Amino acid sequence: MFNSAVIDVAIVMVLSFLAVSLAASAITEAFSSILKWRENDLEKGFKALLNFDPAKHPLALELYNHALISPLTSGTAKSFETMEHKPAYINSEQFAVAFYNTLGGGSPTDVIGKIQDPQLKAAIEALWATSSNDVNKFKKNIAIWFDNSMDRLSGWYKRWTQLVSFSVALVIAVFFNVNVLYESAQIWTRPGIIADLQTSHYKDDLANLLRKTNPKTDPTAADASKKGPAAEEDALKIFNVLEPAFLIGWVEGPEPHDRRSWYMAIASWLLVAGATLFGASFWFDILQRVTHLKGTGLKPERSATPPSPDA
Repeated sequence: MFNSAVIDVAIVMVLSFLAVSLAASAITEAFSSILKWRENDLEKGFKALLNFDPAKHPLALELYNHALISPLTSGTAKSFETMEHKPAYINSEQFAVAFYNTLGGGSPTDVIGKIQDPQLKAAIEALWATSSNDVNKFKKNIAIWFDNSMDRLSGWYKRWTQLVSFSVALVIAVFFNVNVLYESAQIWTRPGIIADLQTSHYKDDLANLLRKTNPKTDPTAADASKKGPAAEEDALKIFNVLEPAFLIGWVEGPEPHDRRSWYMAIASWLLVAGATLFGASFWFDILQRVTHLKGTGLKPERSATPPSPDA
């Protein structure tokens, strides 16, 4: 492709990783939407943050019914189970306002006094103590506290989705037999094999194989002593006769048939599945960098303002 085996191998591997990553990401996102993983995880984290207890500490349910938290619900749900259209994301500033208003508003001391859970009350008191008696700063501290808690929740969700993505990518790699090590070996050895086929040592073999492949072929066209594109084209024909034309799939070539090839296939599947953990955007950026072969560097951007006539 680029007259460089190293670059060709890199592009083949990155393309394989990119294709499987895109498919795995799409399937994982479909599972997340259908099974409502984000909504369910956010609900669990929200309950844990506010120490939800239906009998003693119902603050979490009251907040979830607030229009700023769940704008698509009626706000009259008696439990989390009966609530429809649960939010998948919550803005921290809107949470702070809803939190303050749900507890009656008024002065911060009155708001803190209405918190029933002792652990939650201690946390909010600490936020008020660092607010310098400023209500707006107090609300901002509540928003920051909520953001920090959601960051931990996002970490749990990300680890879970990465495990699902890895599993999905592994199934895809096995189902389609995405044997990247076999692909790389074929791309890496092709230039050397073609060079050997073009030597005079294989002159008779080239002529005989081309004659068998295409009886109408002129035997003189298979003269391996030829140079240039014609000789390379003949060598490619012979290479395709000698080697399977397939690079992936459960077909001759990439299909494992002995212990060594099975080791290579299993390693390739695990490599492809592990590569999806970096995400499709990562491999797309790598592909852009690999295929950017200009020796002059990036093209400079044009100035938005034209130069002055004096310049």
